[in-house]
Amino acid sequence: MVKFLEAHRTDLLNAFKTFGFTKSDFHFIKRKGRVITHHRATKAEFSYFLKKNRRQPVSVEQLDEPEKFEIKFNSKKEEVDTWVDVLRNFDRWLRQFEVRD
Repeated sequence: MVKFLEAHRTDLLNAFKTFGFTKSDFHFIKRKGRVITHHRATKAEFSYFLKKNRRQPVSVEQLDEPEKFEIKFNSKKEEVDTWVDVLRNFDRWLRQFEVRD
């Protein structure tokens, strides 16, 4: 079972700050390996899942590195290669909640 990594949690919380949100505007749920960020006001969700290819042998260096991330938001589901790609999509998702003057 994959854990909700502290580094990932910190990155998501920093993204909240970047867009002027607080942690209380959202909550995290972990269900069947998928980490779900839930926007309390709109009920919208962003989720990601660390996918590993279990058919190939895994070396010691690869144990902590997922092969792909599956992300899901705004009715779209896709695979991305890196955590940076997950964060880029997370930022896109957060922009929909920005208050515009």
